[in-house]
Amino acid sequence: MGRGFFPSERLGIALASVATGRELIEAVIDEMHDGIERAVDYWMIQIEDILQDPYLTTLGRMNAVKDVVNQYAAKRSGGSHGYAA
Repeated sequence: MGRGFFPSERLGIALASVATGRELIEAVIDEMHDGIERAVDYWMIQIEDILQDPYLTTLGRMNAVKDVVNQYAAKRSGGSHGYAA
């Protein structure tokens, strides 16, 4: 047996570990992507609702959007694990 040579049994285990590691990384990436997408959707829906509210004036809309941005900033800096991506 030379250096870097794996018997077929060990090679199968090594390849399975690599595949499993890749699958784990891909699963983590998918979860992160989904979490970020949900967070952005959460905040964007709030802002879209404000902008489409016919009962708010332009100044009212600006202030309401500012409040949403401030809520986001507060959750983000507070270490909350809510919807602040």
